[in-house]
Amino acid sequence: MIPRSGKAGTDAVGDGNDYAASVSGVLSKSIGSFPTVSGVTTEVGIGGPNDYTLQLNSNFMTTAACKGISACRSWQQFIYSSGEQAVFMQYWLIKYGTSCPNGWTNFETDCYANSSAVLAPVEAITSLHTLKLSGTAKLHGRDTVVFTAGAMAYSTTGKDSMVDLATAWQQSEFNIVGDGDSSAAVFNPGSVVRVKIVVTNGSTAAPTCAAKAGTTAETNNLKLHACTGVGGAHPYIAFNESN
Repeated sequence: MIPRSGKAGTDAVGDGNDYAASVSGVLSKSIGSFPTVSGVTTEVGIGGPNDYTLQLNSNFMTTAACKGISACRSWQQFIYSSGEQAVFMQYWLIKYGTSCPNGWTNFETDCYANSSAVLAPVEAITSLHTLKLSGTAKLHGRDTVVFTAGAMAYSTTGKDSMVDLATAWQQSEFNIVGDGDSSAAVFNPGSVVRVKIVVTNGSTAAPTCAAKAGTTAETNNLKLHACTGVGGAHPYIAFNESN
């Protein structure tokens, strides 16, 4: 699930062309969901029908995990992969160099690592409105990802110190996109999906809809519409995407 390249342009959602819920201060939790879905009957990904990821992604951050390397940015993803039938977190040290820390894997000039994973079944695209993904960051503790499908929940944890998410998480991107390797989730014509991103940062203020703030390279074939930020006990942004 690689970082954005910006090569996809504006005809697809993803690879930078996405909204993120942006806050002042630091996020401790974010929840992504699809409160309304209409017209969706099929989705095809790199592995065939019903192959996609739900990704809840942080902003690119400057944290202690970069060990003072000036070009380095840390990044964390909370992921459900239908193709892998797994829920996990993926950590990145972008432009860290080719000599990665122990336990990390080199990808060009970046380094990445995965948390432990929990098995979760393939969910058909027609169940999209029942799916949620949440991420929680805990300073000096363990971060948590929870994938919810109807009445079932699947969760795993990992050390926050992997990229020090809890110190610099200020934007949350959430969407349904391709299943890795810059791939796309391709929906049938006439699909309309509403995306909602709830944030927790100790404030009731409405988060900002940060445009062009997506961080993953994976995409879908929908187009973005207007985004709105709403304050209150559970502040959120919401927007539609359709084809």
